[in-house]
Amino acid sequence: MKLLKLMLIATLMIFSSLATADNLYQNAVNNPARPAEDVKKDKLRDPAIALKFAGVKPGMQVFDFFTGGGYYAFLMSLVVGPEGHVIAHNPTKFYEIFKSVRAVVDKRKQNKLFSNVSWVDAQPDQLSAVPSNSQDLIMSHLVFHDAFWIGGEPGKTVAEFYRILKPGGSAVIIDHAAVIGTKDKSANSREGIHRVDENFVIGMFENAGFKLEAKSDAFRNPADDRTQPFFSKELRGKKTDRFMIKMKKPVHK
Repeated sequence: MKLLKLMLIATLMIFSSLATADNLYQNAVNNPARPAEDVKKDKLRDPAIALKFAGVKPGMQVFDFFTGGGYYAFLMSLVVGPEGHVIAHNPTKFYEIFKSVRAVVDKRKQNKLFSNVSWVDAQPDQLSAVPSNSQDLIMSHLVFHDAFWIGGEPGKTVAEFYRILKPGGSAVIIDHAAVIGTKDKSANSREGIHRVDENFVIGMFENAGFKLEAKSDAFRNPADDRTQPFFSKELRGKKTDRFMIKMKKPVHK
């Protein structure tokens, strides 16, 4: 009887822990402090699912690769809290191509509600402003394919990810899936369809020393044949087929 009681208590503690984690992510999504333009994107992004998969936790140091306007940087700042920190990164070339975005980002930098967010502008393969072994997590949401055309060498970008992560830290890549076997063909130009082959991405990270920690089908959409860009007329307002992987930097080589 005593053993049964202990097992019941342990089970309840596990379910309580899972519920608390879910609440942590959903509370961040529901936070009224979030910019209205970000909230509008939630329906197509299901951010609570991504945050849970990534395993964002209070107190973490997080690097948000190619943050754009800071959609995930702001969400993760709410999760990591005052003891944590988020670096919101944008490629310098991004501002050269999309000049109007600079004003949007500058305005967001003044938002004191997200004081635990700092901003770094640097090409994807030149992250020297970020110390080695300093980050618990890297988030790359629907942007890793851009590393193939916006400047620099993607292989060096992955090497930089490895350098800035703490041993045991993870890089989470969520992106528009390309047809398997096409490698970077769908990603290597601005005029391309802005997708990338997930097996190719996994291989890149493994070549840099990462190990595949987890993958999820939560964002899969079999109705998407992976041949159109996410901004095409056919996919406007719809979810693309997306892969979600977590690559871990080993604690020991």
